[in-house]
Amino acid sequence: MPRPLTNFIHVNGYTIILTLWFGAEAFVIQELTISSPHNNIINSLGIKSLRALIDFSFAYFLIATLQRKYQMLLYNLFEFILSLTFLTYYRYFKVPISLDVIATQFHEFMAIANIAIPLISPTATSMLLLSLIIKTIIINKLQTYSCKTRYLYRSFHILLALIFWQLLVAISYNAVTCNSYHPSYIRQRLLEAYGYLNTFTIEIIYNCKYKWPTFALAKKLYDNRKNNLILNLPLKPFRNIIVVQVESLDHSVLDLKLNDKEVTPFLNFLKKSAMVKKVFHKSIYCSANADYSVLTGAKYPGLCPYAFSKNSYFSSLETLPKKLIKFKSTSYHGCHGDFYSRKISYSSMGFREIYFLEDLEPLGLKKKIMGVRDGDLFNFAVNRLNDNKNDKNFIFIITLTSHCHFHMTPTKNIYPDGTDEVLWKKYINSINYVDQCFLDLYNKIPEDTVIVLYGDHISHMDYEGAGKLEVPLMIFQKGNDIHDGTISKTTHGDLKLHDIHWLICSIVEKSSTSISIK
Repeated sequence: MPRPLTNFIHVNGYTIILTLWFGAEAFVIQELTISSPHNNIINSLGIKSLRALIDFSFAYFLIATLQRKYQMLLYNLFEFILSLTFLTYYRYFKVPISLDVIATQFHEFMAIANIAIPLISPTATSMLLLSLIIKTIIINKLQTYSCKTRYLYRSFHILLALIFWQLLVAISYNAVTCNSYHPSYIRQRLLEAYGYLNTFTIEIIYNCKYKWPTFALAKKLYDNRKNNLILNLPLKPFRNIIVVQVESLDHSVLDLKLNDKEVTPFLNFLKKSAMVKKVFHKSIYCSANADYSVLTGAKYPGLCPYAFSKNSYFSSLETLPKKLIKFKSTSYHGCHGDFYSRKISYSSMGFREIYFLEDLEPLGLKKKIMGVRDGDLFNFAVNRLNDNKNDKNFIFIITLTSHCHFHMTPTKNIYPDGTDEVLWKKYINSINYVDQCFLDLYNKIPEDTVIVLYGDHISHMDYEGAGKLEVPLMIFQKGNDIHDGTISKTTHGDLKLHDIHWLICSIVEKSSTSISIK
């Protein structure tokens, strides 16, 4: 066989093998990192087939476009890093990554970078390294024969691959958006048909065209729950209400004893004069859904891993800061304000003052790993509260120290062994520290202050006595026993996060101070 023909066969053979390998790896990574609610086998196979075709056509486009050896090797390394990142992210959050998540989680990624190594799967890393080596060998073989023969019709191959890929993306976009332009439906279909290439493309198209999540999403999910709840609390007149969202707070840690010590001794003491309820969580992926539901009174959008957006659509919703019109509303969070675009969203919600890490550091508060510790944040918030004695204050605080992997905890009272790195023991120590912070907070707040405390999600930690899918809701008033108070629902079912919104509204509305709500 003439050498030019042999070289031509080798070039095209290695091109096909490399295209299939790149496309297959992308497809496998997608399959391992999707959250599909779709149970229809035929539709599921159709979606998988579409994903596979898009992956292979995009790989074909890349191989035809990348002419030089170093370009292929760089992309080979880039795909290895991306694949490992997607797998590690999914292992932690249990949801596929998206462009909005990448844009709004940069600071958290940096904060947990030093603890991400335990999340990396050795098996996945080994397989990806093997794939990296094999693709490198194929690239070297391809380039060896490419130097000996002319790669005919390269422009044709690039154009054909680009047209084919864009056609498949258009089909995918139409399949996702057909029959309904409701954003929550589209998001669910995106996760159903999740493939990073087509979904990232669709996200860009849809964000440009519809700026989702749009106001329509929140408005649709905003169902009035006020008349669904009956509240009877013997509260005294008050000027201040503090709402605290506690990171990773299980209901089961209350009254729990481990290592012969109470995990939450102060909260257990408060329970005697507080009203305590369980809030049921069907599924929790991350913290962005809790404050969304509590502040808006809307059901969480569902499968998407984020509820906030840089698109300011909260200005038209009746959020808590807008309903409590005679309160000075202030929010505190020890992390960065661009984490899940909270700062933009909170401003749109109507908070008068907003404090995130970038606002707290210039005021002397120190960052520890991810952000400001709870004790420091509580002290700052209480000092601000006491400086505003003439105002009626609504304060919203999100804690941070008990965030997984629990590296911010300054004390180790339950499990004091500093060499003990068992994750659930570190979690217990972190919750014990939060309990101490609440004791200090309680001692400094004015009399008759009302505090609403709830967990944003469960810890997912496996310890003795750990419960499932339940976080606590505690309502108490300093200097007043309200444990005989009651909350009931006119419809059947457990309390949900968005019910807390309406409870807060009712607390203010029923208070004898006659503080009005909108």
